[in-house]
Amino acid sequence: MSFGESVLLTTSEVSFVDKTCRTLFLTCLNQLPFGRLTIQENGDVVARFGTDESDLRATVNIKDVQAYRQLLLGGSVGAGEAYMDGLWDSDDVTAVVRIFARNLPTLDEWENKFKWLTMPINK
Repeated sequence: MSFGESVLLTTSEVSFVDKTCRTLFLTCLNQLPFGRLTIQENGDVVARFGTDESDLRATVNIKDVQAYRQLLLGGSVGAGEAYMDGLWDSDDVTAVVRIFARNLPTLDEWENKFKWLTMPINK
């Protein structure tokens, strides 16, 4: 799946790591079996994930490209911190949490795949 143009990545100041985290995070969302999640960047839709038929829907608006790094590498704690730091918001945060809760086995797989990246930092 190709993702929409990023309004956050148009500046040359964005790091390779942040660009890579964005790509990896959005690719991981392709595997969501439950719910319907729309990802926006500063209000512009860049991708939709999950099933069209789902009654559980939410939109996440990424306000800063650094949110992708925290969402990908920080797990649920990183997602919460990124939200509190204003790096992302949602039309329905409860629905976002419910979508992630329904997809917990998939999220655990992601966390295990990327754990080796954060292991040196977390020690």
